[in-house]
Amino acid sequence: MAYHDLIHDVTEVEDMQFLVANGMWVNPKFELHQKYKEDLATLYNAASGTIDLNATLGTEAAINEWVANQTMNKITSFLPPPKIDSSTLLLLINALYVNGTWMSKFNPSETSKDTFQLATGGLVETDFMTQTSYFEVKRSVVMDVDVIRIPFQNKRFAFYVALPKSRSGLSDFEDVFSNPNFDVNILFKEMKPEKIHLKLPKFKLVANINLNITLRFLIMSIVFDEIANFAGISDQQVRVSDVVQKAVIEINELGVTAASATAVKFVPTSTWEEDEPTDFIAGHPFMFFLRDDNNELILFHGRFSDPNITEIIIE
Repeated sequence: MAYHDLIHDVTEVEDMQFLVANGMWVNPKFELHQKYKEDLATLYNAASGTIDLNATLGTEAAINEWVANQTMNKITSFLPPPKIDSSTLLLLINALYVNGTWMSKFNPSETSKDTFQLATGGLVETDFMTQTSYFEVKRSVVMDVDVIRIPFQNKRFAFYVALPKSRSGLSDFEDVFSNPNFDVNILFKEMKPEKIHLKLPKFKLVANINLNITLRFLIMSIVFDEIANFAGISDQQVRVSDVVQKAVIEINELGVTAASATAVKFVPTSTWEEDEPTDFIAGHPFMFFLRDDNNELILFHGRFSDPNITEIIIE
């Protein structure tokens, strides 16, 4: 499915709120190919703006305001000054906002304090939501994790928790997950319904991520080098200098709210029976996924390892 069709498919669904926005900010001295500008507008519905280095509040302010508007004010300070300078020729921005309500909401009166065990063995008290219902579960001996699917009102979308069987098992699972040959969709297949007593921490995470190292590791290092070829963008020789992302995800009794923004910076080359429920208690570090099951598309994923950490910076 083409990007344009995929975005239309996702944003037109019922019972889920999706906002997807793309934008480009161009330095007046940088000449873009007309076809590239038209393709961005036609295929990606990209808004456009001008990098104004003389702006009173800094050129970052206008971009931050745009990102805030596109993410319902969940991301309000995306580019801290002085992220943009005279060497910045082009900024490509992508923003995504998702808001979904659980198919079966958690009762706030049943939310209570309990202990979350860190990988090191330490204990942290935090709020846990709880409910007993039928959920689809996968118990993987091979990957040594249990996976639970928590559906939204639009059952095409779900929030998954991959809980290692041991409190210190997250790093081993992440090693498997980060292997380029690993098919992540295996995690979500062959799930079976079980009556589950679920306990899940309430949390909100903010992540500020520099993707340069990650992209170099994924054999995309050439885009950062002097030999990078972006002839389709401009006749001027350019390379990518930075790829940064900021993401926010909040989990509570009603559902999930998530938002992210990514910037690519170009610079010049230089059923209810009497069964006993089984416990699924997310009481130690785990990975989580927000997924469109129809398209087998992961919209967000992350790790929850310490309730005391609400903001992370990854360089």
